[in-house]
Amino acid sequence: MALLDERGPMVVEDLCSLPRSPVIVAEGTVLPAAVADPARSVWLLPTPAFQARHRVDELQRHLLGLIADDAHRHGIATITIDGSRSVGAIVDEVEEVLLDPLNDGPVASSRDELRALLREASLAAVHQVQSGCARPWATNDPTTLVRSFVCECGSPDCDVDVMLAAGVAAEGPVLAPGHHV
Repeated sequence: MALLDERGPMVVEDLCSLPRSPVIVAEGTVLPAAVADPARSVWLLPTPAFQARHRVDELQRHLLGLIADDAHRHGIATITIDGSRSVGAIVDEVEEVLLDPLNDGPVASSRDELRALLREASLAAVHQVQSGCARPWATNDPTTLVRSFVCECGSPDCDVDVMLAAGVAAEGPVLAPGHHV
């Protein structure tokens, strides 16, 4: 299926069906700026040099240019990605741009609440896998498809991602080796 013409509208439909809270992070080139709330959005825009270093083809570079123009036209904040800053520095900048929506919550005030939010995020990711695998053309098994999940240990300092089959993640807490609830 064509990304923009056929799959793009499905992505938009899926995003529009999600609740406004907790915060939603969407990644990809198919989300048009017209459907995003500028007060709750930021577009990460790779520079042409960064794109070239990461083997993005000419068509993709052109598409990303159109996306940047679309974001600016709709008043969406943008952050340029050129490879000179760490992921942590970029996350800090995104958090600064989205300070108000992030402060609107939900905000975990205890380790149990943080674990509950992390569990909700894992289950949402499992649902994404299940929904994607339920499409008529899909050939993956949603129970064995492996993807990245955030560790649910609830430690405020933990930022470990865990590669795990979605079926396993659906059964209980996702924990990095050596982490516990």
